[in-house]
Amino acid sequence: MPSVRVGVIGVTGGVGRTLVKQLQAQAPWLASRGVNFEISSVANSKKMAFQVPSTDRLDWSSLLQQGEPLDTQSFLDSMKPRDSDQHCLVFDCSASEAVAQLYLGALHSGIHVITPNKRLTSAPLEYCKAVQQAQWHCPNGSPRPHGQAKRVLYEAAVGAGLPIITTLQDLLSSGDEVQSIQGILSGTLSHLFNSYGPGQSFARLVQDARAQGYTEPDPRDDLCGMDVARKVLTLARECGVAMELGDVQVESLIPADMPAEMSSEEFLTSFSQYDSVMQHRLEQAAAANRVLRYVGCVDIPNRTCSVALQEFPQDHPFAQLSGTDNIVSFHTRRYSPQPLTIRGPGAGLEVTAAGVFGDFLRLLRSLGYAV
Repeated sequence: MPSVRVGVIGVTGGVGRTLVKQLQAQAPWLASRGVNFEISSVANSKKMAFQVPSTDRLDWSSLLQQGEPLDTQSFLDSMKPRDSDQHCLVFDCSASEAVAQLYLGALHSGIHVITPNKRLTSAPLEYCKAVQQAQWHCPNGSPRPHGQAKRVLYEAAVGAGLPIITTLQDLLSSGDEVQSIQGILSGTLSHLFNSYGPGQSFARLVQDARAQGYTEPDPRDDLCGMDVARKVLTLARECGVAMELGDVQVESLIPADMPAEMSSEEFLTSFSQYDSVMQHRLEQAAAANRVLRYVGCVDIPNRTCSVALQEFPQDHPFAQLSGTDNIVSFHTRRYSPQPLTIRGPGAGLEVTAAGVFGDFLRLLRSLGYAV
């Protein structure tokens, strides 16, 4: 079998670093299945390196310190196949919109892309369609020869290591009709509302979650709801709902009158002034024996998407979560009235990297490897 040449963008970040460790740990098993891969190019947000020693004990930060300034186009150019039989792919473990905008050129250059980056699946619809088409069509528009598709895979963009995208694609490809999708899709917000109870300060809970690494460095990136909106949009587009990110109805948990120019520290200090608002909603829910959960919804017949804080009965599956669990329910023609439900950890370096690794295995199988 031909060799597989790999590039990794975001190699010094948590997911990228963990993915490389998983790949290296499984290298003997992959080799026993005929998969001989080499990591030939690596990059972080500032530097890139093309001469990567073949060892599993590399200090990626030190290697990149000696590298060149990052030029994403040059990085992709370095990954172009050297001969017609070679398979080349790039793992984009960044959250960069600029990198996601290069995927189309990568596919046209014969490079597969695997990514957890939501900036692809929530990009302007025209670009997303172009990327999808480029998997199966050459730059001139003609169909790619049989067995020569160039794939872009993004399972971990929704639900980390949970099989949400592939499950949805299998439902649709097998002829099922998806009517609606509901889910708790943020590990951060799941943790916050699984922990929030009477008498607690929601602002203090956010501060503690940040200190424990559960939130983004600026918690507003979680509380604004846009992360969940991108994931909901991804699911809607998989179902053929042609809409843009701005069409998703989003309830932000950031008070509308808080100045946007605040630093994250100033925000956390001022956020406590609004504790009574969230406490009132919690008390209302508790009075009805319900809990608060931050949920994304896709309504296929009405072609709408929403992200909002909702109330659920204590015995509802969404009320039974713990930690950073995610949960998604697919209501379909086949799975009715009982939905198909997927639940599990929706955040964490190991599970997110495992979701990316799973896409790597799916790509290898499509290329003819017995893995």
